Amino acid sequence: ALDGVVCVGALDGDRPADFSPLVPWVDAYAQGVGVASTCDLGPGQPTGRFGRWNGTSFAAAIVSGAIARRVGPGRSARAAWEELREHSDPLDGDGRPVVASTAPSDWPADHPDGKG
Repeated sequence: ALDGVVCVGALDGDRPADFSPLVPWVDAYAQGVGVASTCDLGPGQPTGRFGRWNGTSFAAAIVSGAIARRVGPGRSARAAWEELREHSDPLDGDGRPVVASTAPSDWPADHPDGKG
């Protein structure tokens, strides 16, 4: 809820996830349910595993990655955020953007057993 900080809520499909706060300071939404990410099974266990996770932290990573992708010479993170916000479809009447993410078609987490 701080000025200058982009607050991200999580989506479950096309609506806010049950665990995502419905507060006025949420600036953007991204998928936060069933997000593919790496999985650490612990010491001595196989590595390179993937799983599907839920949480606003996964949605925040999608938004921060989309902002970072737009940062470059002469373009600050703030300018990149403004561009992203202007070119994303709004979720609601308040104009909060939905930041979409895409994964390569060969993304390992789509494999039935979660292995690459």
